[in-house]
Amino acid sequence: MIPKAFDQIEAADIQALIQDQISEGKTLEYKQELPGRTDKAKKEFLTDILSFANAAGGDILYGIVEERDANGKTTGIPKDVPGLEGINADEEMRRLENMIRDSIEPRIPGIHIKSISGFPKGPILIIRIPQSWMAPHLLRTGQGSYRIFTRGSAGKRPLDVTELRSMFVASVSLRQRIQNIRDDRLAKILAGETPVAMSEGGKVVLHVTSVQKLMSNEQIDPRMVRELLGINGLHLLGSWAGYPSTGRLNLDGFVGYWTGGEPRALSYTQIFRDGYIEAVNMDLVDSPLAKNIISISLLERGIIYQGFEYLNIFKRLGVDPPFVIFISLLNVKGFSFSQGPVSDNHVIDRDHVLLPELLLEKYPETPEEWARILQSTFDILWQAVGFERSMSYDERGNWRPR
Repeated sequence: MIPKAFDQIEAADIQALIQDQISEGKTLEYKQELPGRTDKAKKEFLTDILSFANAAGGDILYGIVEERDANGKTTGIPKDVPGLEGINADEEMRRLENMIRDSIEPRIPGIHIKSISGFPKGPILIIRIPQSWMAPHLLRTGQGSYRIFTRGSAGKRPLDVTELRSMFVASVSLRQRIQNIRDDRLAKILAGETPVAMSEGGKVVLHVTSVQKLMSNEQIDPRMVRELLGINGLHLLGSWAGYPSTGRLNLDGFVGYWTGGEPRALSYTQIFRDGYIEAVNMDLVDSPLAKNIISISLLERGIIYQGFEYLNIFKRLGVDPPFVIFISLLNVKGFSFSQGPVSDNHVIDRDHVLLPELLLEKYPETPEEWARILQSTFDILWQAVGFERSMSYDERGNWRPR
């Protein structure tokens, strides 16, 4: 796999593979031509894709010529990068995406395809397949039959029964680990064990968890976070544009916080070395100016705009999707919303509102796109006080708070 965030890969990175003679391996494969349209070619392509997903993930590059041995067999060592001649890159990417979507079960989250120009005969196409937390993935071959592949240093191969059993166990274990992170962090927040001291009372909590970092056990260097943020620091959940923050390194990574002149923090954001972000705010759900009233438009805005900023921090650190997003409201029993018809606005009937996980498979390009992704999650939040859906969205799914 090219050691670079997918959206940052450019022609020079491809040329470097040729110059340095980086050979194919467990996470990298070269192809001179795109898969054909015969059943055999489609099957070959799809088994390549799911073998990467069922193993450590990787990149497939189309438009690369490999060196050949004395018998004319490819050696896995790149020789030249002419590119793909006479193709419509957009059409081909849609074709490959459709093949992957229609023939592999369960669907592989987080696959990315793009074309890169700047080569003699045409662009190259690169497909990045993440190591999947939903493995094993199966190739549907028709009439209810399936095949399962994984990948090693010598290429793809069928899974044996022991490997299949281990893969199921690992998939369940990762999902449970992600859930356990949320549960553990919420328990610590409720117990007052936070990076900076906070008062008791209602809180909104946003967790953004990198599946890639958890699967690889790679850690984030908090010094890189501090350098990345520069003098502007973190914008924390809260207010119209996000609170400014005081930031510092700590044992867990990097934390930004805001006190508003109070002895205890009203908002903080912790970026953990292990690959997840925790943002906590008090006054959106328990403002001293409006007790037991949730400032729902500001809460949604904070999740949208500051959440988008947190995703961009991961993006700038070179962390690829997918991400698991959790939104939680703590100590909110008896609270209602600051928006909507009074007749429909009931109170929350439990202490804590833990919204379902949201799997984010690719980076949203804009806060508006991120807002549309969040709509179904916000709908559930509004249903907690009796509404059918979030009243902040118009009929087209655009966030338009009253």
